[in-house]
Amino acid sequence: MRDGLSAAGSNDSAISKAAAFNAVSGQTGVTAKASATTLTGAADPAQVAIAGDGTDFIYVNNVKLGAIAAGSDTITQGANIAAAFNAVANQSGVTATFSTSTGAVSLTAADGRNISLIGRGTGADVTNTGLTIGDDGGTNSHIAAAGAAAVGTLAAGDLTINGYDIGAVAAGIDATTQGDNVAAAINALTSKTGVTATTDGAGTLTLSAGEGQAISISGNFAHATATATTTGFSADQLGAGADEAANAASSNAVITRGNITLSSTASAGITLSGSDIARSGLSSSYTAATATFGAGIASVDLSTATGAQNAIATIDSALANINSSRANLGALQNRFASVVSNLATTSENLTASRSRILDADFAAETANLSRGQIMQQAGTAMLAQANSLPQGVLSLLRG
Repeated sequence: MRDGLSAAGSNDSAISKAAAFNAVSGQTGVTAKASATTLTGAADPAQVAIAGDGTDFIYVNNVKLGAIAAGSDTITQGANIAAAFNAVANQSGVTATFSTSTGAVSLTAADGRNISLIGRGTGADVTNTGLTIGDDGGTNSHIAAAGAAAVGTLAAGDLTINGYDIGAVAAGIDATTQGDNVAAAINALTSKTGVTATTDGAGTLTLSAGEGQAISISGNFAHATATATTTGFSADQLGAGADEAANAASSNAVITRGNITLSSTASAGITLSGSDIARSGLSSSYTAATATFGAGIASVDLSTATGAQNAIATIDSALANINSSRANLGALQNRFASVVSNLATTSENLTASRSRILDADFAAETANLSRGQIMQQAGTAMLAQANSLPQGVLSLLRG
């Protein structure tokens, strides 16, 4: 099942990961459930007004927030920010709360969808909400290069913006023309990427996206250093050497993702393996529903607080499995009871029919048959007499 809820990064959301596990649960005995996605901002958010107009705005999951008034202190600022998020909660799937002591804003997507934040404008920098870019998943729709572009060529595949390859770029004669060449190549695909590139006249590029749209840039990891030098974007901004999840330095479309919980019906617990297991968001440091990868109830350790918590999780998982099995058995029992009832009714009807056949009164039926035969014979005799009357009349006339 594809994640149809997340506004961005749906392929690696908690919902998609859980669906991938559940798709093979029949073979593995492991089921997955997406947990709520949470995002908590820093304390004391900046007391800055956000107009919510065409040039100063914040989007959450592609839904635009309304205007946010500047608070008189960090607490009222947090309240104003949370109210703006909650006003569009039905559309975005994200609810907000705030701390009454620090003003820190917390966002929650109860169904496990990703939380994507995009901000643009002086006041609408996502960091003004206390939701830090990179750490919390915010992003702005402007990216400024780290420096001027150096003269050099770009090959196809060296620079990708919002999933589209910019293609080959010819080398300029200096930093200015190099920047112009790169900007022209980017702008040639604006209709597809939604991103526009400008230069400052000295070869430094700035990328801008339309309202409500994030910018994701990446480079060919094998040519990351050369690509960074040629475009002016840093290797960090191009995602070189970073986890696929994201990069704070580039203001990329960094997405906050939820967690998944695995449960196993097998007594041996859950065993995960594979060279790319980290890309699923799981690692050996995480705790599975049966406490530890590959471990069952026999491996619980009550000597530490963590072990005790794992033991509780293990027992809860076992009880959940028992309840699930009981529910399945109950359903089967109900189906069997229904079938037995139907068969009993059919048997009763057949028995009644057989009894009516076997219990017939042969004497009465024989008497009825004799009566019918006598009446038939009497009728035949009367018909013969009726036929003889005309002959008798003719005989009298002849005499």
